Amino acid sequence: STNLTVQTSTFESLYAGAVFIDGSAEVTLFNNIFDRNLGYAIYAQDDTTLTLERNEFYGNLPNDEDKNAAVRVFDGVSLSSTNNLYSGNTGLSISGNDAYVSSSMDTFAQGTFGIWSNGGSLNVDQATITNPSVSGIRIRTTDGSISVTNSVVTGDPETNLTLEASDWASGDTDQGVGLHLGGAESIHVEGVDISG
Repeated sequence: STNLTVQTSTFESLYAGAVFIDGSAEVTLFNNIFDRNLGYAIYAQDDTTLTLERNEFYGNLPNDEDKNAAVRVFDGVSLSSTNNLYSGNTGLSISGNDAYVSSSMDTFAQGTFGIWSNGGSLNVDQATITNPSVSGIRIRTTDGSISVTNSVVTGDPETNLTLEASDWASGDTDQGVGLHLGGAESIHVEGVDISG
């Protein structure tokens, strides 16, 4: 189907992930629970339009190939994530490559990164990111814009990654930080509170 809505369902402990989307589809996932799935709970590619609203993602785990993200999007996917909860995932909550990622009113707790992306564009508004083990938001892009507004990133100095001065000097600046925003056509940051 090129137009699909999945709502009020539970996907639990699935070895190959829960949802795979391929090829210019328009997919909406509303009010679902994704719990302890392996690899990617949601995997979307090839110009898909993916809308996530009021879903809950818990405890995503790595698969045998060490792939690990609650939501993985790439190759032209447009992702709109609104009012979702990403909690206790052991890897990335949202992972993007050459994708257009929009996150509004999402909550991210734990995991390595709240949002990690290469290429594409990123728009984040009213996000709450708490205790990522590596960094809150990390994007590097040369072909898109970046905006992070009205958001809070809080880290725990006891458990979060801390870099030495030599790491910073060598350019490894995308770890141990609240925001790493690099290489975009434009970067807009406003009303962001980072602590920890």
